[in-house]
Amino acid sequence: MFKSEASEMKLKKELGQMLCANHLTKREVELLFYWINDHDYREIGDILLISEKTVRKHIQNINLKLGTHSKSGILMLIVLYLLENIV
Repeated sequence: MFKSEASEMKLKKELGQMLCANHLTKREVELLFYWINDHDYREIGDILLISEKTVRKHIQNINLKLGTHSKSGILMLIVLYLLENIV
């Protein structure tokens, strides 16, 4: 998908900055990257060493902070950001 690992890292950094500008914590941004890459709550909990319930709470907080209601809403925000700032 990316031309190089460096371009992937640059994109992750820019998206992380955008999400942090929306008052997401570093932990929420980290969790969000796993979630939008199709890891389920159990897998995310195992990776981050937190419970599924904590993962769900983080997802609720992310949606509240971004004004979204679902993963597709978050993905739409990311696509709009990319179109406005990178393309």
